[in-house]
Amino acid sequence: MTTEQNEIRNDDPHANDAAPYGGGDPYADYRTTDLPFTDLVDLADRRLG
Repeated sequence: MTTEQNEIRNDDPHANDAAPYGGGDPYADYRTTDLPFTDLVDLADRRLG
């Protein structure tokens, strides 16, 4: 990597590494749910095509 490329990288604010995750639950939006069609055996059977 040349000095010129290093200067470009340092001048570009979007070329730097991302900040680490700040906290909280990273899986907060993960929800388990029972879908209404999961109880129907006919729709869950892969042999039907």
